[in-house]
Amino acid sequence: MRTKTVKIAEKEVVVREKKIKELKDLIEKNKYALEELLKANNIKDGLEAVNSLLFDKLKELFPVLSDDDIDNAVPSEIEDLINAFVDVNFTGVKRVATPMMKILLQGLKNA
Repeated sequence: MRTKTVKIAEKEVVVREKKIKELKDLIEKNKYALEELLKANNIKDGLEAVNSLLFDKLKELFPVLSDDDIDNAVPSEIEDLINAFVDVNFTGVKRVATPMMKILLQGLKNA
């Protein structure tokens, strides 16, 4: 199991790799927020969707964080936390997807 430790608002948060079932549940529970982000037609709607996805869901993803921890974090700490979550849970997908996208883009360029 992969883990990464990230410091956020003076607190050490250990990001642990989730099981596939947990990732599926996470996506299912947040499907509405993801749809709202994709449907955003203006800045206000986009910011509300990002707020819902990032800040409201952070405590769900990382129960060790309190509202105060999130409020006292700086954006780069939130970014590091999200990057750690992606790295821990989707490293394999990134390794496969990146070369595939390059091949796909090269094919489109040559067409």
